[in-house]
Amino acid sequence: MTGPAHIDFSSNNRAYAHALRRFPEITCHRVSRLDIPMGREWSNIAVNLSGGADSACLAMILCNIIQANGFSIKLNAISYVRCWATRPWQAPISEAVFNRLRAMFPEIVADRYESYIPPELEDAAIGPIANGKSGDQIIGASFNRYASWRYGFDAVYNATSKNPSMPDPLENRIIGRDVDQRLVETGDLIYRDSQSGAFICHPFRFVEKDWILAQYHMVGAVDLLDLTRSCEGDLRYSTAINSVIDAKTYRYDPDQCIPICGQCFWCKEREWAAMRCDAVVEDLSHA
Repeated sequence: MTGPAHIDFSSNNRAYAHALRRFPEITCHRVSRLDIPMGREWSNIAVNLSGGADSACLAMILCNIIQANGFSIKLNAISYVRCWATRPWQAPISEAVFNRLRAMFPEIVADRYESYIPPELEDAAIGPIANGKSGDQIIGASFNRYASWRYGFDAVYNATSKNPSMPDPLENRIIGRDVDQRLVETGDLIYRDSQSGAFICHPFRFVEKDWILAQYHMVGAVDLLDLTRSCEGDLRYSTAINSVIDAKTYRYDPDQCIPICGQCFWCKEREWAAMRCDAVVEDLSHA
Protein backbone atom coordinates (compact mmCIF):
# COMPACT_ATOMS: atom_id res chain seq x y z
CA MET A 1 0.00 0.00 0.00
CA THR A 2 2.94 2.37 0.50
CA GLY A 3 5.17 1.24 -2.37
CA PRO A 4 6.12 3.22 -5.50
CA ALA A 5 3.34 5.10 -7.25
CA HIS A 6 2.83 5.93 -10.89
CA ILE A 7 -0.06 8.21 -11.73
CA ASP A 8 -1.27 8.08 -15.32
CA PHE A 9 -4.28 10.01 -16.63
CA SER A 10 -3.57 9.56 -20.34
CA SER A 11 -6.92 7.91 -21.15
CA ASN A 12 -8.73 10.53 -19.11
CA ASN A 13 -6.96 13.37 -20.89
CA ARG A 14 -7.54 11.90 -24.35
CA ALA A 15 -11.27 12.01 -23.63
CA TYR A 16 -10.95 15.75 -23.05
CA ALA A 17 -9.21 16.10 -26.40
CA HIS A 18 -12.39 14.78 -28.01
CA ALA A 19 -14.47 17.18 -25.91
CA LEU A 20 -12.45 20.20 -27.04
CA ARG A 21 -13.27 19.50 -30.66
CA ARG A 22 -16.95 19.69 -29.74
CA PHE A 23 -16.61 22.60 -27.32
CA PRO A 24 -13.91 24.92 -28.74
CA GLU A 25 -14.63 27.59 -26.11
CA ILE A 26 -13.08 25.32 -23.45
CA THR A 27 -9.39 24.77 -22.75
CA CYS A 28 -7.76 22.22 -20.46
CA HIS A 29 -5.25 23.08 -17.77
CA ARG A 30 -2.92 20.29 -16.67
CA VAL A 31 -2.50 19.87 -12.91
CA SER A 32 -0.22 17.05 -11.75
CA ARG A 33 -0.87 15.22 -15.04
CA LEU A 34 -4.65 15.65 -14.83
CA ASP A 35 -6.49 17.88 -17.29
CA ILE A 36 -9.06 20.27 -15.79
CA PRO A 37 -11.48 22.00 -18.22
CA MET A 38 -12.40 25.69 -18.04
CA GLY A 39 -13.98 28.10 -20.50
CA ARG A 40 -11.88 31.07 -21.53
CA GLU A 41 -14.88 33.41 -21.59
CA TRP A 42 -16.71 32.09 -18.55
CA SER A 43 -17.49 34.54 -15.76
CA ASN A 44 -19.40 32.54 -13.13
CA ILE A 45 -18.90 28.93 -12.06
CA ALA A 46 -19.87 26.76 -9.10
CA VAL A 47 -18.47 23.73 -7.33
CA ASN A 48 -20.30 21.27 -5.11
CA LEU A 49 -18.58 21.91 -1.76
CA SER A 50 -19.38 19.32 0.89
CA GLY A 51 -16.67 20.05 3.44
CA GLY A 52 -14.76 16.91 2.46
CA ALA A 53 -11.23 16.70 1.09
CA ASP A 54 -12.24 16.01 -2.52
CA SER A 55 -14.50 19.01 -3.10
CA ALA A 56 -12.22 21.42 -1.22
CA CYS A 57 -9.29 20.24 -3.35
CA LEU A 58 -11.20 20.79 -6.58
CA ALA A 59 -12.30 24.27 -5.48
CA MET A 60 -8.69 25.13 -4.62
CA ILE A 61 -7.43 23.86 -7.98
CA LEU A 62 -10.07 25.84 -9.88
CA CYS A 63 -9.13 29.01 -7.99
CA ASN A 64 -5.45 28.43 -8.72
CA ILE A 65 -6.21 28.04 -12.44
CA ILE A 66 -8.29 31.23 -12.45
CA GLN A 67 -5.58 33.13 -10.57
CA ALA A 68 -2.67 31.85 -12.65
CA ASN A 69 -4.36 32.71 -15.94
CA GLY A 70 -5.85 36.03 -14.90
CA PHE A 71 -9.38 34.88 -15.74
CA SER A 72 -12.29 37.09 -14.70
CA ILE A 73 -14.21 34.19 -13.22
CA LYS A 74 -16.05 34.05 -9.90
CA LEU A 75 -16.29 30.72 -8.09
CA ASN A 76 -19.37 29.91 -6.02
CA ALA A 77 -20.13 26.99 -3.73
CA ILE A 78 -23.22 24.79 -3.79
CA SER A 79 -23.49 22.90 -0.50
CA TYR A 80 -26.06 20.30 0.46
CA VAL A 81 -27.21 20.07 4.08
CA ARG A 82 -27.31 16.34 4.77
CA CYS A 83 -27.99 14.13 7.78
CA TRP A 84 -28.76 17.17 9.96
CA ALA A 85 -29.83 15.07 12.96
CA THR A 86 -27.09 12.44 12.89
CA ARG A 87 -24.18 14.56 11.58
CA PRO A 88 -25.01 18.12 12.70
CA TRP A 89 -21.40 19.22 12.13
CA GLN A 90 -21.61 18.62 8.37
CA ALA A 91 -23.05 22.00 7.36
CA PRO A 92 -20.84 24.09 9.71
CA ILE A 93 -17.70 22.30 8.48
CA SER A 94 -18.74 22.92 4.88
CA GLU A 95 -19.19 26.61 5.70
CA ALA A 96 -15.82 26.76 7.48
CA VAL A 97 -14.10 25.25 4.42
CA PHE A 98 -15.84 27.80 2.20
CA ASN A 99 -14.73 30.65 4.45
CA ARG A 100 -11.13 29.45 4.35
CA LEU A 101 -11.21 29.27 0.55
CA ARG A 102 -12.64 32.78 0.42
CA ALA A 103 -9.82 34.00 2.68
CA MET A 104 -7.29 32.30 0.39
CA PHE A 105 -8.84 33.69 -2.81
CA PRO A 106 -10.80 36.82 -1.84
CA GLU A 107 -11.01 38.14 -5.40
CA ILE A 108 -12.32 34.85 -6.79
CA VAL A 109 -14.56 33.08 -4.26
CA ALA A 110 -17.99 34.71 -4.26
CA ASP A 111 -21.15 33.17 -2.74
CA ARG A 112 -22.32 30.00 -1.08
CA TYR A 113 -25.72 28.46 -1.88
CA GLU A 114 -27.32 25.82 0.34
CA SER A 115 -29.73 23.10 -0.66
CA TYR A 116 -31.18 20.30 1.48
CA ILE A 117 -31.33 16.54 1.11
CA PRO A 118 -33.88 14.76 3.33
CA PRO A 119 -32.25 11.96 5.34
CA GLU A 120 -35.16 9.74 4.32
CA LEU A 121 -33.99 9.93 0.68
CA GLU A 122 -30.30 9.18 1.26
CA ASP A 123 -28.90 6.12 -0.49
CA ALA A 124 -28.14 4.52 2.88
CA ALA A 125 -31.81 4.90 3.87
CA ILE A 126 -33.68 3.61 0.83
CA GLY A 127 -31.16 2.76 -1.88
CA PRO A 128 -31.77 3.45 -5.59
CA ILE A 129 -35.23 4.77 -6.37
CA ALA A 130 -35.13 5.61 -10.11
CA ASN A 131 -32.88 4.45 -12.96
CA GLY A 132 -30.37 3.06 -10.46
CA LYS A 133 -29.95 6.41 -8.72
CA SER A 134 -30.59 7.23 -5.09
CA GLY A 135 -32.63 10.16 -3.87
CA ASP A 136 -29.60 12.20 -2.86
CA GLN A 137 -28.03 11.74 -6.32
CA ILE A 138 -31.23 12.83 -8.05
CA ILE A 139 -31.68 15.89 -5.82
CA GLY A 140 -28.05 16.93 -6.18
CA ALA A 141 -27.97 16.68 -9.97
CA SER A 142 -31.33 18.41 -10.31
CA PHE A 143 -30.39 21.32 -8.04
CA ASN A 144 -27.10 21.80 -9.88
CA ARG A 145 -29.04 22.26 -13.10
CA TYR A 146 -31.59 24.56 -11.48
CA ALA A 147 -28.91 26.68 -9.78
CA SER A 148 -27.08 27.02 -13.10
CA TRP A 149 -30.22 28.41 -14.69
CA ARG A 150 -31.25 30.53 -11.70
CA TYR A 151 -27.85 32.11 -10.95
CA GLY A 152 -26.29 32.06 -14.39
CA PHE A 153 -23.47 29.61 -13.80
CA ASP A 154 -21.45 28.75 -16.89
CA ALA A 155 -20.47 25.44 -15.31
CA VAL A 156 -20.94 23.34 -12.19
CA TYR A 157 -18.10 21.09 -11.03
CA ASN A 158 -18.58 17.94 -8.98
CA ALA A 159 -15.64 16.31 -7.19
CA THR A 160 -16.89 12.73 -6.87
CA SER A 161 -13.79 10.55 -7.12
CA LYS A 162 -12.89 6.94 -7.88
CA ASN A 163 -12.72 4.16 -5.33
CA PRO A 164 -9.18 3.17 -4.28
CA SER A 165 -7.31 0.63 -6.40
CA MET A 166 -6.69 -2.07 -3.83
CA PRO A 167 -6.24 -5.85 -4.09
CA ASP A 168 -9.07 -6.22 -1.58
CA PRO A 169 -11.68 -3.49 -2.20
CA LEU A 170 -13.04 -1.72 0.86
CA GLU A 171 -16.43 -2.81 2.13
CA ASN A 172 -19.42 -0.46 2.09
CA ARG A 173 -18.02 1.46 -0.86
CA ILE A 174 -20.31 3.11 -3.41
CA ILE A 175 -20.22 0.62 -6.27
CA GLY A 176 -20.82 3.37 -8.83
CA ARG A 177 -17.34 4.69 -7.99
CA ASP A 178 -15.73 1.43 -9.20
CA VAL A 179 -14.79 2.90 -12.58
CA ASP A 180 -12.12 1.99 -15.10
CA GLN A 181 -10.21 4.86 -16.72
CA ARG A 182 -9.52 2.71 -19.76
CA LEU A 183 -13.26 2.84 -20.52
CA VAL A 184 -13.64 6.59 -20.09
CA GLU A 185 -15.98 8.45 -22.42
CA THR A 186 -16.19 12.19 -22.88
CA GLY A 187 -19.65 12.36 -21.30
CA ASP A 188 -18.26 10.86 -18.10
CA LEU A 189 -16.16 14.01 -17.63
CA ILE A 190 -18.01 16.91 -19.20
CA TYR A 191 -21.29 17.59 -20.98
CA ARG A 192 -23.58 20.53 -21.64
CA ASP A 193 -26.97 20.40 -19.96
CA SER A 194 -29.67 20.89 -22.58
CA GLN A 195 -32.02 22.88 -20.32
CA SER A 196 -29.76 25.15 -18.27
CA GLY A 197 -27.06 25.49 -20.93
CA ALA A 198 -24.38 25.01 -18.26
CA PHE A 199 -21.48 22.61 -18.50
CA ILE A 200 -21.51 19.82 -15.93
CA CYS A 201 -17.95 18.78 -15.12
CA HIS A 202 -16.69 15.71 -13.25
CA PRO A 203 -12.88 16.09 -13.44
CA PHE A 204 -12.20 13.71 -10.51
CA ARG A 205 -14.36 10.81 -11.73
CA PHE A 206 -11.25 8.69 -12.48
CA VAL A 207 -9.05 10.20 -9.76
CA GLU A 208 -8.26 8.48 -6.46
CA LYS A 209 -7.88 10.08 -3.07
CA ASP A 210 -4.12 9.57 -2.86
CA TRP A 211 -3.70 12.04 -5.75
CA ILE A 212 -6.16 14.41 -4.08
CA LEU A 213 -4.35 14.43 -0.73
CA ALA A 214 -1.05 14.91 -2.55
CA GLN A 215 -2.31 18.19 -4.04
CA TYR A 216 -2.64 19.80 -0.60
CA HIS A 217 0.97 18.92 0.21
CA MET A 218 2.31 20.01 -3.16
CA VAL A 219 0.85 23.53 -2.92
CA GLY A 220 1.32 24.00 0.82
CA ALA A 221 -2.37 23.94 1.74
CA VAL A 222 -2.38 21.28 4.47
CA ASP A 223 -4.17 23.75 6.76
CA LEU A 224 -7.14 23.63 4.37
CA LEU A 225 -7.00 19.83 4.33
CA ASP A 226 -7.05 19.79 8.13
CA LEU A 227 -10.35 21.72 8.09
CA THR A 228 -12.06 19.10 5.93
CA ARG A 229 -13.85 16.02 7.22
CA SER A 230 -14.32 12.81 5.24
CA CYS A 231 -15.68 10.60 8.05
CA GLU A 232 -19.36 9.75 7.73
CA GLY A 233 -19.67 8.09 11.10
CA ASP A 234 -22.63 9.51 13.01
CA LEU A 235 -24.48 9.64 16.28
CA ARG A 236 -26.31 6.37 15.64
CA TYR A 237 -23.26 4.14 15.41
CA SER A 238 -20.19 5.82 16.92
CA THR A 239 -19.69 5.71 20.68
CA ALA A 240 -16.78 8.15 20.37
CA ILE A 241 -18.92 10.71 18.57
CA ASN A 242 -21.81 10.18 20.97
CA SER A 243 -19.52 11.08 23.84
CA VAL A 244 -19.21 14.69 22.65
CA ILE A 245 -22.56 15.36 20.90
CA ASP A 246 -25.96 15.34 22.60
CA ALA A 247 -28.03 12.95 20.52
CA LYS A 248 -31.23 14.48 21.92
CA THR A 249 -30.64 18.09 20.89
CA TYR A 250 -28.42 17.52 17.82
CA ARG A 251 -26.46 20.61 18.83
CA TYR A 252 -22.91 21.06 17.59
CA ASP A 253 -20.47 23.71 18.76
CA PRO A 254 -17.94 24.56 16.01
CA ASP A 255 -15.26 24.74 18.70
CA GLN A 256 -15.83 21.08 19.51
CA CYS A 257 -13.44 18.45 18.20
CA ILE A 258 -15.53 15.64 16.72
CA PRO A 259 -13.57 12.38 16.67
CA ILE A 260 -13.58 10.31 13.50
CA CYS A 261 -15.19 6.91 13.71
CA GLY A 262 -12.28 5.13 11.99
CA GLN A 263 -14.67 2.46 10.70
CA CYS A 264 -16.64 3.91 7.79
CA PHE A 265 -15.54 3.56 4.16
CA TRP A 266 -14.51 7.22 4.01
CA CYS A 267 -12.21 6.93 7.02
CA LYS A 268 -10.56 3.86 5.57
CA GLU A 269 -10.23 5.49 2.14
CA ARG A 270 -8.56 8.56 3.66
CA GLU A 271 -6.24 6.36 5.73
CA TRP A 272 -5.25 4.46 2.57
CA ALA A 273 -4.64 7.74 0.75
CA ALA A 274 -2.56 9.19 3.59
CA MET A 275 -0.31 6.11 3.55
CA ARG A 276 0.17 6.53 -0.22
CA CYS A 277 0.56 10.31 -0.20
CA ASP A 278 4.36 10.58 0.05
CA ALA A 279 4.87 8.12 -2.80
CA VAL A 280 2.37 9.97 -4.98
CA VAL A 281 4.01 13.35 -4.26
CA GLU A 282 7.37 11.83 -5.19
CA ASP A 283 5.97 10.43 -8.43
CA LEU A 284 4.20 13.66 -9.42
CA SER A 285 7.31 15.74 -8.71
CA HIS A 286 8.91 14.07 -11.75
CA ALA A 287 6.84 15.62 -14.51
